[in-house]
Amino acid sequence: MKRLLSILLILCLPLIARAGVMMMGGGVPEEGAPPVTPDILNETFEGTGYSVPTWSETVGSGCTINEDYDATTVTGAPANWLTQCLQIQSATLVANNTLKYLGSQYPITYTRVEIIFSAWSVASGPWLKQILFTGDTTGNQVWTLSLQKDASNNYHFYTIHYTGGTDVADASAVNLALNTLYRVEVKYDVTNSAWDWKINGVSEGAAAMTAAMRAGLQAFRLGTVTTSEVATYTLYYDRVGIDANEWIGE
Repeated sequence: MKRLLSILLILCLPLIARAGVMMMGGGVPEEGAPPVTPDILNETFEGTGYSVPTWSETVGSGCTINEDYDATTVTGAPANWLTQCLQIQSATLVANNTLKYLGSQYPITYTRVEIIFSAWSVASGPWLKQILFTGDTTGNQVWTLSLQKDASNNYHFYTIHYTGGTDVADASAVNLALNTLYRVEVKYDVTNSAWDWKINGVSEGAAAMTAAMRAGLQAFRLGTVTTSEVATYTLYYDRVGIDANEWIGE
């Protein structure tokens, strides 16, 4: 009997150890755990057209939007981009975007989008070119992501989010490069008054939010809407996700 109990204890030790790691890590998944599957939006661009209905495109003169672009030809694209991605080529001074309205307005959202630029031309810095817009039910801006060219002519990501009844800007110090994968993640949490955004898993500026905030996120747009930005680019989006509970990660 003692021998049997010893054998059972030996077999259970790995399970006990893993459970202890989970408890000490505050519920952080163990290494090798499956990735989070976004529960609000999970757009992969696989198959014909968008993988999630329904998107509405506004294609500007001299511009391109291709949701069936061959991801295997994109320099810098990882294997988990699979076979297709979204290509957006934007000309100067025109609107060029694809828009999706989520099923309802969500007060807590964790957004992930992976981006690769293959070309850009922005007016001498400082200047911005919006590449992602989010809005509430009536289209008021919640937060945006832009390509910025600073006074030294380096390119950066630049966010604006609505808090305290105004738009608050935050520029990343990370110098961007062409043909390089960037995973941008954004948390806009109205319930807990929390804002954060990350580039490749590194926080670029967590902050508490104050009233007035937007009630939540419902409109989601990739590309450019303004006609006043003197800039062009070619970029690729993939693995676009929004979750209501946690960071999506890689």
